[in-house]
Amino acid sequence: MDWEKQEMMRVLQSRPGTVYQESNEEEKRVYRDWLKRMLQTGVTTVTFVKSDGTLRDMRATLDPVHVPESAYQVMSPGTLTESNKKSRVQNNEVCRVWDTEAEAWRSFRYDRIKTISINLG
Repeated sequence: MDWEKQEMMRVLQSRPGTVYQESNEEEKRVYRDWLKRMLQTGVTTVTFVKSDGTLRDMRATLDPVHVPESAYQVMSPGTLTESNKKSRVQNNEVCRVWDTEAEAWRSFRYDRIKTISINLG
């Protein structure tokens, strides 16, 4: 059964979802901001459900120390922007990150995150 069908069944059966799914809008904003700060300070392992329903572990970061310079275009001193970023509508439900293993920009949906692992040392 694919992820969308599983989610529909969960909702219909009144089963709890992830912390993010069960949060109000302010709690979701706080969660997104917290995760982005973690991603900006190093590499974080995020386990999430892909759109095809399979689980994926991604070693992700937004820390410029771990992102090759070739992935960025310098716009002004101290400001970096993705060089291949197209003009798109901001979607607060999706997090775009650098996948350190695939060495490419990837994204995941916050409501599909299963676990987050942060290496503190």
